[in-house]
Amino acid sequence: MESRYLMLPFFVLIITIADAKIPKDTADYYTLNAERYLGKNAQLYIEDITLAGTLENHPELTEFTSLTWHGTDSFGIAHILVDTKEAERFYKKYHAPDGYEQSNSIGTKSNEGWKAKRLHCLFVKSDGQFYFYVGNTNPFISLKGNITLKNMQGKAVTCKILEVRGTKVKIQRTDNQVFFLELTKLDGDSQRLDRNWQRK
Repeated sequence: MESRYLMLPFFVLIITIADAKIPKDTADYYTLNAERYLGKNAQLYIEDITLAGTLENHPELTEFTSLTWHGTDSFGIAHILVDTKEAERFYKKYHAPDGYEQSNSIGTKSNEGWKAKRLHCLFVKSDGQFYFYVGNTNPFISLKGNITLKNMQGKAVTCKILEVRGTKVKIQRTDNQVFFLELTKLDGDSQRLDRNWQRK
């Protein structure tokens, strides 16, 4: 029993070292650090995309998959979502019909031969699956009805956004009272929701 506990720090050390070797800009990195990056902008280096089809229950979204790269090594498969109306354009931009050129100088930052393309996206989750959405707002969150906003101290209010103007957001609480909130007093996630509503 005692020897088993003595081995525990050893296994923890192995896991920590393994995690540290996973580079940024890869699907594995964002999945491993999901709590930190969900709902935030992400950057991937993808090699080639494969059409997976229209997302079930979300015909407005089309899914592609791609290996993500760092140098000559791949780190996970990215499930990429694109608005269906933009799917054809996206496919033409990121699909390599003849395959990507391979050489000894392969690398995401190398100009000698084409190895990977940079993709800016939003890291989101739905039904237990992580996705990289090519857009500014989370496609799985409806901003038309009631949402929850929090201030810097964690105090929450359930409300409907009526208007975002400058540094203020006009909301209607569930008791139908209307208030103005200062964006700067809201936490980061709430500020992003407000800005996303404005873009909608």
